[in-house]
Amino acid sequence: GIRFLLETLLRSLQAIANAFLMLGFLLFIWGLSGVAFFGSVRHQRYLNDKTNFRTFFNAIMTLFRMGTLDGWNDIMFDCGVQHPYCTKDDVMDDCGPAPWITRLYFS
Repeated sequence: GIRFLLETLLRSLQAIANAFLMLGFLLFIWGLSGVAFFGSVRHQRYLNDKTNFRTFFNAIMTLFRMGTLDGWNDIMFDCGVQHPYCTKDDVMDDCGPAPWITRLYFS
């Protein structure tokens, strides 16, 4: 009875740990690429001080939030902001990357 359940749980711990390790690895890679692509995007309604890609920690938290499907499409649209809703000149560029990059990243 209970002994069989405990043995089964102990045998499955390695597989569970591997799954969490893979999830952590994917969050790490996606977090780094999110900082690279969206780190300088202008803050708006859904991309704000707490939900952004400016730092690695905030990127991981934003990706975790998006993984729960909590407003992921609003964050995606805020990350894809383009001119004239942002500043793009020689001194400052707070626009999102090319629209195809934003779509590819969030799909």
